[in-house]
Amino acid sequence: MDLYRKILFLLIGLLITNNAIAGIGLSQAIVEFSDPRTQRHDIWIVNDGPERAYVAIEPAEIINPGLSDETRVTEPDPEKRGLLVSPTRVILEPNQRRMVRLVVIGNRETERIYRIKIHPVAAPAEVDTKQKTRKKSGIGIKVLTGYDALVIVRPMKPVAKVTARRQGSGLVFKNTGNTNALLFNGTQCNASGQDCKNLPAMRLYAGARNTISTPYQTPVSYDVLVGEDRNRQKF
Repeated sequence: MDLYRKILFLLIGLLITNNAIAGIGLSQAIVEFSDPRTQRHDIWIVNDGPERAYVAIEPAEIINPGLSDETRVTEPDPEKRGLLVSPTRVILEPNQRRMVRLVVIGNRETERIYRIKIHPVAAPAEVDTKQKTRKKSGIGIKVLTGYDALVIVRPMKPVAKVTARRQGSGLVFKNTGNTNALLFNGTQCNASGQDCKNLPAMRLYAGARNTISTPYQTPVSYDVLVGEDRNRQKF
């Protein structure tokens, strides 16, 4: 690293250390609509920072999740989007919290995946001007942290069919079912059952595949979670 970069990073560190870091907290970053009888779910946003927070909530549907043509689509009409999110903007005082309601709209014949961007935004112009007049000197830097919450609306009859096949030194996983599965706590041991290694977790969406490298040519084991159903599988 050259001298210029060292000086730059040092200055940024000093500025951040001497200025407030604005942040918000979220009650949960993953929301599951597994039971078809459940149409509503609430999450909570809390202001962890020392100043008033202006928060934007921006829902989007993920089309073809996990595939090469995955697309994030912002649809303003909740009925077309299939998910009502309310409110879409909140103002939080320090240590205050607000509820955001999620309501599934329409049929649930196929799985639908959403991402909800929840992030602080700049104060309105008139408020920002008042705040600047209070600061007679110094440079103000504010680090804004946010979330990209995952919302899963499972179909009426969710079925995840996860298979795996050996390809060289790797293992190719594929989900031919109609709903996504979370694979975690993956392990693989050598031929004598010793020297076991941990394997990476993955969320495998319907129709998607994922390849991982494995240290051995032996079978691997994963916990497979689909909604509230969890089982240990060997591949």
